[in-house]
Amino acid sequence: MKKSINLLLALLVATTVYGQKNIPNGTFDDWGIHKTEILSDWDVSGNVSASTDAFSGTKSLRLENTAANKTRGFITTGPFVDNKLYGIPYDEQPLSIRFRAKFDLALGDRAQVACLFTLKGNTIAFASLDIEGTSKDTFAYFSIPITWNASTNPDSVAIAISSLNLDNQEFNGDGYIIVDDFHFASISTRNKALPNGDFENWTTKTRDDLTGWYTTDD
Repeated sequence: MKKSINLLLALLVATTVYGQKNIPNGTFDDWGIHKTEILSDWDVSGNVSASTDAFSGTKSLRLENTAANKTRGFITTGPFVDNKLYGIPYDEQPLSIRFRAKFDLALGDRAQVACLFTLKGNTIAFASLDIEGTSKDTFAYFSIPITWNASTNPDSVAIAISSLNLDNQEFNGDGYIIVDDFHFASISTRNKALPNGDFENWTTKTRDDLTGWYTTDD
């Protein structure tokens, strides 16, 4: 028994020494820089990134579903507090939401665009659309009618764009949607521009990144 224990200890020591010599950057001396692009003027959650696959300009918004870890891409005009989405100042009455989108979603999954116009905290107009299937690698054109319940101008607008339906949050598979040129319009005229509605403005965030290891600041 004693010989067996001694042999086991010897093997463990040998394996440990050998393993230490072969672990990449096991001394933690090598570091690089990890860069992440953050979308300006929007609140961001999940798989959100800049894409150079743009309809206009040089950049667009990419929202992605990853079924393995149940994550999706999601942007809003403001944070959720007590299940309420806060908006940004806006004082016009557009008739539609318009944008271009390229998408390839798993069967049964639906991306969603939702918008609420409010006045003193009360909803006076809304619009919503689910998107499913594939655009076959082309930018499809969308125009969503806005339903107004009052003739008074709003004081704010709350917008949410998600790669997955906001109501059920159900995943069937991996998928993505790329959105560009998001704006309001009345007939053929564009209304007041939304901050970074063309998704051209991104801020580069940097942090130290350990070479040879996976690191995250999520």
